[in-house]
Amino acid sequence: MLDKKLNAYKKKERIPGVTPAQYKKEFPFLKEVDCFALVAVQNHIENAFRNHFKNRKQFKLPKFKKKRDKKSYTTYNAHNSIRVDFEKSLIYLPKIREGIRIELHRTFYNSIKNDGKIHK
Repeated sequence: MLDKKLNAYKKKERIPGVTPAQYKKEFPFLKEVDCFALVAVQNHIENAFRNHFKNRKQFKLPKFKKKRDKKSYTTYNAHNSIRVDFEKSLIYLPKIREGIRIELHRTFYNSIKNDGKIHK
């Protein structure tokens, strides 16, 4: 999605509105990902372009993440489908049957929400 938008911007064409669903045939692995995570990526790209056009001095054009950058995952936590097992240091995400090993720095006792904050 980002590549298509950046190419249109460089060619001084109208920037297309693209959705993750358009890429599922070309990239079948996208079907394995939580659909809310794909929507979150789309929203991040849209916000990055919107910010750039509002204030070009403060916000540069969006760019691709580097492999060495911090790995992250954003989703809109529908139905509290994310669980953390503190004893085994595992996190369970939508569409992933087995847990993913994580490094926990501290425990928390409330629920995870999509704004990155912990709420009661």
